Amino acid sequence: MEEYSLAISILALIAAGYTYIIHDRKIKSQEARINEYELSKIDNEKIEEKQAKVRLNRIKTQPGSQTIKIYNAGRAKARNIRIEFSPEDYNGFIRMDDFPYPYLNPQGSTEIIMHLVEGGVNTLEMKILWDDDYKLNNEYTEIIPV
Repeated sequence: MEEYSLAISILALIAAGYTYIIHDRKIKSQEARINEYELSKIDNEKIEEKQAKVRLNRIKTQPGSQTIKIYNAGRAKARNIRIEFSPEDYNGFIRMDDFPYPYLNPQGSTEIIMHLVEGGVNTLEMKILWDDDYKLNNEYTEIIPV
């Protein structure tokens, strides 16, 4: 009878040890995945701190003209901001005295005035190019209805 009790105790001890080892492996695997995720998140945050995100909005101000607001939605300073238009023949109708713009601080903005002409194009493709601490010659393109 004692031998049965001893055998049952040994089997219970082996089962508990096996369960502990399997559970421990799962926990360590989850911890490794969580650590990898947190490290990639930290790396992405470091990259975002160095990136400027220059975007634009179209604002109708008065008949015959529109204002295009160019702003930096990123966390870093945008430098050497340049604008290209397509079609290129529209350049004469846009006041570009300040461009290339030297820099835009985070959450900073500037505006350009676009004079509209009758019989002109319906849409205008604007490409914004800029440099930041992460990369040179970043670009963002948007089509603007005129």
